[in-house]
Parts: sequence; structure tokens; C-alpha cells
Amino acid sequence: MQPAILILICLFLFFNILLTAFVYIYIRKHSTRMKSLESLLVQDKKTSPDTTTVNDLVQTSVLHSLQTKLDAITSQIARQYGLTKQEERIMYLSLEGFTAKEIAVKCSVTVSTTNTHIRNIYSKLNVTCKRELKEKVLEAA
Repeated sequence: MQPAILILICLFLFFNILLTAFVYIYIRKHSTRMKSLESLLVQDKKTSPDTTTVNDLVQTSVLHSLQTKLDAITSQIARQYGLTKQEERIMYLSLEGFTAKEIAVKCSVTVSTTNTHIRNIYSKLNVTCKRELKEKVLEAA
């Protein structure tokens, strides 16, 4: 292949990744759940189930990278503030945008137990609401 074509392909892939990242940030900002991006991926697969596009790979990669980073940050905060494993998991799910009811289902506990864990997390981290929790996590990042 000619070098000019390789350069064009690299530029195309770079801008595709950049555009996908901006789209993901927009979706994340205007959505209550990270599941929105996943639903777009599933919807795209339904229209063309036999093909894997560069966008699919980039979106999956961006989503996985952000989830891995969030997991690392929540683990760090959990150790720093002495959270239990269950509190760490609930904090992670809360930061992903799940409601207390959805978290309760995922963790196989009651909503009351989930709310108790959330109050304990807020107390240990010295925050009063989810917005302050997110700010604290961003500071740690």
C-alpha cells in the first residue's frame, strides 16, 4: 500500500475514534445510564448482525476503558475510606446511574438495604448527595 493511503486510513480512524468519544461523552452527559451506549450497540447489531464495524469496536473499546477506569477509581476510594465490598459495588452502580431500586435488584437485596448502604457511603465519604459523590470521584481520578 502507498504511504499516502496509509496516512489517510490512520487519519480516518483517529477522527472516527475522536468523534465516537465525543458522542459517548454527550450521551453520558445527557443520559442517566451508561446503558444508553450499550443499547445503541445492540440496536446497530440488529440492523446488521453479521458485520462488525470500526464504530462498534471503537464504541466497545471506549465503553470498556471508561468502565475499567471507574472500577479502578471506586476500588481506590473504597480502600481509602474503608468501604465494604458491597458498599463499593453499590457506589459503582450508583455512579453508573442506576437507581436504588435497580441496584437492589442487581445486588439481590432490598431497596431499604440499598438505601442504608448509600447512606453509609455518603457518611464515610463525607458527602450528602450523588452529585457530591461524583465530584469526589472526579477529584480522585
